[in-house]
Amino acid sequence: MEERGKRVWNRFAFVYERALGSSRELYSRICARILPHVKDRVVLELGTGPGIIALKVGGQAREMIATDYAEKMIAAAKRREAPDTLRFEVADARCLSYPSHYFDVVIIANTLHVMPDASLALQEIRRVLKDDGLLIAPNYIQEDLDLRAKLRYTLYKRIGIGFEQSWSAEEYLHFLRNEGFAIKTSELLPATIPVLYVEAMKASSMKDHSQAADKAQETQCSRHTASRA
Repeated sequence: MEERGKRVWNRFAFVYERALGSSRELYSRICARILPHVKDRVVLELGTGPGIIALKVGGQAREMIATDYAEKMIAAAKRREAPDTLRFEVADARCLSYPSHYFDVVIIANTLHVMPDASLALQEIRRVLKDDGLLIAPNYIQEDLDLRAKLRYTLYKRIGIGFEQSWSAEEYLHFLRNEGFAIKTSELLPATIPVLYVEAMKASSMKDHSQAADKAQETQCSRHTASRA
């Protein structure tokens, strides 16, 4: 199932941005909210696709790494002119090679709902994010969908893009809280499929336990990576 999903994203890599043409205004609004938070910061983006967000905000960061697990998505992103502060890399959000507590900001936009094991990605985000760092996680939600939205969901399924999670706004916030994040702000952005824009930080109640958990996750990922080598 995982390899099939990667094949789908690789197949559509070079037309993905054009396919999102109707969502340009939505992504512009998302980027406008992200920009103030990345200025002079060390930033990681997971699920960057062809770099739609990274190419708009990366020039403001001190350093930005934008990643995707689909190689052809990263190839598509690298074809675009990027600022010197931005680089694109292939990476699995569930098992990252970056050091713990390295990033000021982690962005994962409209990605968690297509991941069968989204909790693993959130664990890794907690590990690589600084204790006072910011998670920016806008995500599609299934709430008050009209006929157009339902038709789009049907189309996605037919071309092989499965939606592993079907969250309402409250369910999505509950998921983030359960994974150890405190919600700083959330805003519903209207679109064909609405997006809940969320900013969150590591929950302080989890801090005492986070270092041991981060170390365990880092070790687990190291073993997982070694086993695939």
